[in-house]
Amino acid sequence: MEGLNIALKEAVVKGVFQGISIPNSDIKVSHLFYADDALFIDEWSSQNIKKLARILKCFQVSFSLRVNFNKSKVFGIGVNSQDVENGALPLGCEPSALPFTYLGIPVGMNMNSKSSWNPILEKLINKLSRWKAKTLSFGGRVTLAKAILGNLSTFYLSLFTAPSGVIEAIEKIRRNFIWEGPENESKIKWVAWDRIIAPKEVGGLGLGSIKALNLALLAKWKWRIVNEYDSLWVKIIKGLHSLDMIQPSQISSRYLSEVWRNIDKCKNALGKFSIADTKVIRWKQVDTGWDSNFVFDGKFRFVALRGKIERVGHWIPDGAFMWCNWIPFKVSCFVWRARLDRIPSMNALITQGVQIQTLNCNACISDTEFTDHMLITCPFADTIWNRVWNWCGIMSHQLTNIKEILNFAADCGHPPRKEENNECSHFWCIMGYLESKK
Repeated sequence: MEGLNIALKEAVVKGVFQGISIPNSDIKVSHLFYADDALFIDEWSSQNIKKLARILKCFQVSFSLRVNFNKSKVFGIGVNSQDVENGALPLGCEPSALPFTYLGIPVGMNMNSKSSWNPILEKLINKLSRWKAKTLSFGGRVTLAKAILGNLSTFYLSLFTAPSGVIEAIEKIRRNFIWEGPENESKIKWVAWDRIIAPKEVGGLGLGSIKALNLALLAKWKWRIVNEYDSLWVKIIKGLHSLDMIQPSQISSRYLSEVWRNIDKCKNALGKFSIADTKVIRWKQVDTGWDSNFVFDGKFRFVALRGKIERVGHWIPDGAFMWCNWIPFKVSCFVWRARLDRIPSMNALITQGVQIQTLNCNACISDTEFTDHMLITCPFADTIWNRVWNWCGIMSHQLTNIKEILNFAADCGHPPRKEENNECSHFWCIMGYLESKK
């Protein structure tokens, strides 16, 4: 590819291949390479197409590398379809038209339309089958949702503002997968979705919001365009939109294309979360250069901006949940739900409208099965807790609910790992026993 790059640059210098001139700059773009993909750009004419065919033929003879024209396409912008078909003949390529996909990104497509996002939605649905949800624990489904569902759409979300309908559709796919239900089946949603996507430091599960991810990724471009000023893409964007003499805060949307107009408009969306545009990017008062509240070690951290957006509007009525890295995540998720009283005890099932024969605990058969009774005050659970206290060398305590247990564990400091791991594992084992009795 480097040989072809040199050949094309030399052809441009000698005027054999023109490329296109970028307005308000001295830049000419004739080709763009990425890995083994090549994009050739020039004004439409039969002569230019023949010249490109000769250049590629010379490249084949010189380097014994042949371009696979069967996988190549010719596009004509503002050219009728018949001329495109005629222009494709000398190259032996397939004629095509807008819109098309290049390197996974749609070109010439209206991304404000929900239908343009169907490929992403289809990929998300195909990645998740019902049997996968059935074979994973709640914590496993949360992990998979965070690893796959949030990342599949990142490429699109980093360039385009997702319509509200698309964000709702993606969140619905994630929500249904986490609660094991397909789109046409209703399942009990034990925890509010806002709580699940909220950051862990404000009492949430930390799954993350698609809307916050979209805004943070778009805002990062503002930082990049003023700091990567020697990059080719920055010079092209500034030339096309006459941005050389305009500061980001003074840019008017009427000067911009659709993509950059949406990037500029993200400042309005950030304002709704009490995040001013000057916090994202501002000119330094003392020194020259740009500054941001979300720059650390010279790099813009969109993760910090996303976390700031997600924390807005959340408050912690009863303290944040303590997450321990060495405790299995599925166990921590169960205790997190139990602390919120969001596990399927008999009383909770009745509240959700589920018809059951009795409210009595399956272990002691005497008291109503609430979450705290099931895991703390039930005689069966109390026996295990006494063994836990003896094993840890701690005096037996009469604790009556899950929050008291967790607060007691926090007050004890940091005992050895096996003891610290035991609190959450005990909850998990008791629940497993009770489920087996049902």
